Amino acid sequence: MTYLLYLITSIVLVIIQTTDLSVFLIFDRFYDLLIPIILFLALFRSLAEGIPVVFIAGFMMDSFTGGPFGIYITIYFWLYVGVRWIIQYFHSGSIVLIPIMLASGVLVENLALLGAVAMAEPDWKVSATDVNNVVVQVFLVVCTGPPNCRD
Repeated sequence: MTYLLYLITSIVLVIIQTTDLSVFLIFDRFYDLLIPIILFLALFRSLAEGIPVVFIAGFMMDSFTGGPFGIYITIYFWLYVGVRWIIQYFHSGSIVLIPIMLASGVLVENLALLGAVAMAEPDWKVSATDVNNVVVQVFLVVCTGPPNCRD
């Protein structure tokens, strides 16, 4: 039953993110809404619940966004694996750890996407707008992300 809940939540977030958020200028530079779900699954759910949702969410994002296929599956998988590895050393419900992981997840995703663009277009350079977008997204995820998922 929890598979169904996480899959429906992921589908709804993918649809909202790829269709509705781009229409409103206030959400134009908003972070990837699936990152908090991926990190929640890595922190508080089992591998059997998390891995299928991570791959299906990544596949949907790859299908709907039009970027290089496999980039979101790869990003989500490595975020999931990285967080699972980190919580071996830190308390997973820490009020300090969750915003840091969310900010790191947004930063890693943006760096991977910028790296994919850089590989596809060798003459491309990182602009001030790109850096500004990444900073705004990291700030937004720290401000809007859940401070403690267990409360």
